[in-house]
Amino acid sequence: MKILGPEVGYTDLLDYHTSQKLLKESEDGRKNTPLRPSAAGKCSRELAYEFAEFRGKAKYEKKGMEPSVHRLLNLGHSIEFNILNQFKDVEGFELKYAQQVLSFFPLNDKEWVEGSLDRCFYVGDHKAVIDIKSKGDKYSSYNKSRWDDDNEKLSKLQSCARITDTMFWVDNLDAFLGELDDPFLASNFYQLNMYANAQFLKERGVDHAAIIQYNKNDSRIREIRFRPSSTVYEAVKEKFKNVAATIDGGGSPEEIRRDYALGSIKCAFCSFNKQCHPGEDGLKAYFKTWPKKKWPEQATPQLEELKTRYEEVSNSKKELERIEKLWAMQMIEDDIQKAEFQDGSVYEVKTLKGEGLVIRRTKK
Repeated sequence: MKILGPEVGYTDLLDYHTSQKLLKESEDGRKNTPLRPSAAGKCSRELAYEFAEFRGKAKYEKKGMEPSVHRLLNLGHSIEFNILNQFKDVEGFELKYAQQVLSFFPLNDKEWVEGSLDRCFYVGDHKAVIDIKSKGDKYSSYNKSRWDDDNEKLSKLQSCARITDTMFWVDNLDAFLGELDDPFLASNFYQLNMYANAQFLKERGVDHAAIIQYNKNDSRIREIRFRPSSTVYEAVKEKFKNVAATIDGGGSPEEIRRDYALGSIKCAFCSFNKQCHPGEDGLKAYFKTWPKKKWPEQATPQLEELKTRYEEVSNSKKELERIEKLWAMQMIEDDIQKAEFQDGSVYEVKTLKGEGLVIRRTKK
C-alpha cells in the first residue's frame, strides 16, 4: 500500500519533536530556581532535590514528560487568556498588574524569592489577586461529573462556605488547608497566598484572593475566594529558607523532612521517588491503599444459558429487558455479584434508581 505524504504521521513528527525538545531541556539542567511561588505547596524534600539540581550539585534520573502531557499543560495558557478576555468585558471590572513581578524575601545576600502574578481584579472598592486554573473533568458514579463531586465536597467542609452556585468563601485558610485533603488543589492556595502577602499588593489595598477554576470539558467555572494567611506564608518562607540553607551549606536533600508519607498520592507521582524511597515503588504503595479488588466468580450453567439467550434476542428490546431481569435474579439467587463467562466477558448485577435490577458489563 502506498500512502501520500511522509511515511509516518504528521502527529508522530510532532510527538518526536516535542520529546526531543523536552529531553534536551532535561539534559541542559534547571535554568530557573525551583524556590518560587508555584512550588510553595511542594514537599520539602522534593524541593531540596530540585534545588540541588539547580545548584549543579546533583543530577537525578527522572521519567520524562509525555508529549501529550506537555500539550495539556500548554493548553492552560490559552484557556487563561480566553477567560481573562471575557472578564475584561464585564462592566465595572478593571484588570491590573498582568505578570507583575513580586519580591517576597531574600534567600541570601544575593538572591530573592520572586514570582509573577496572573492578574488583580479591581471592582469598585474591592481588590483581589486572582489565579486562573484549568481543570479536566472525570466520570462520577453518583453525580453528573467529578466537578459536581468537588462542589459537594467543598460544601461539606466546615472551613468553606458555599455563597452561590459557582462561588465558595474560605475565611480561615489555615483550617481549610488542614481539612481539604487534596495536595494538588492545596498547592494552588499556597501559591496565591504568597502573592496576596506581597508588600506590593498590601500597599495597594488588595485584601483577598481567589482561585478561579475552568472546566476543560464543559467550560463551567468555579471561584474559591479566601482571606490571605500570614501564618501559611511564613511556613512557606521557612521551608524555602531551610532548603536553600541545607543545600548551599553542603547538606543533602535527605536531611530535609518529607511532607508526605509513602503510599500518598503525592509520593506516587513524585519525580524523585527512587531517590527518596530507595527500593520502594511509590505508585504500587499508593495502589495498596485502594479498596481490595473483588475478583469475578465463575458463572453457573444457568447464567451461561441466560447470557446466550440475552445475546440472541438483543434486537428485541422487550425480550431483552425480560431476560435481563431473569439474569439479574438468577445472579442474586446464585449469590454472585460479578460473574466471568466462558468467553472471558464479565458482568455484574446492580440496582439503579428508576430501573431496579440491571446487568452491566464490567472489568475483572
